[in-house]
Order: sequence, then C-alpha cells, then structure tokens
Amino acid sequence: HGASMATERSVALEELTGASLTELLRSKEEAFGHRFEDTFQLHAKGFTDSQIALAKYALSNMIGGMGFFHGTSLAQFPNDTETRILPSASLFSGVPSRSFFPR
Repeated sequence: HGASMATERSVALEELTGASLTELLRSKEEAFGHRFEDTFQLHAKGFTDSQIALAKYALSNMIGGMGFFHGTSLAQFPNDTETRILPSASLFSGVPSRSFFPR
C-alpha cells in the first residue's frame, strides 16, 4: 500500500514539472483573469490595464493571507511549568501582508 502511494505521488510530481506545469499555471492565470473581469468588470468601468493588474495583485495577496485552522493547541501559562493541551478549537486568520508576516 505504501509503495503504491509513493508511486502515485512520484507520477503526480512528474506531471507537474516543466512544460506541463508551465501550461497549467498559464491556464489558471488566464481563468483567474476571466473570472476577475466577469466579477468586477473593471475594463468596462474605465480602469487601465496597470490599475487592473494592481487590483488582481491586491486581491490575490488578501485571499492568500487567509487561513482556517482547527485542532488542539499547546499552551504554557504564567507561573506554570507544565505544558497543557487546550480543547479543540477553530481559528480563521487573516494576515495583511504575506511578505512581512511569513508563514
């Protein structure tokens, strides 16, 4: 079972390299451009290509900085030498700038 999964991962990685990866990224970027324009219609509103590129960049960074996490946390409280496992909880996080707050 383990060897089969390793082989599948290896094949998947090989499929996402070189020209196939470049083509996949190009198609995803093109699809994002179409969906962005369909949603916000910035060309129709008179925005320039450079303004639209900036808007895409800003949206991508904003969405890219969002994360949802669920699970337990380890915590150590003041005056306590023991680390405790806190109950399971959910966290929705937004990081304003990924370049300044790396994950």
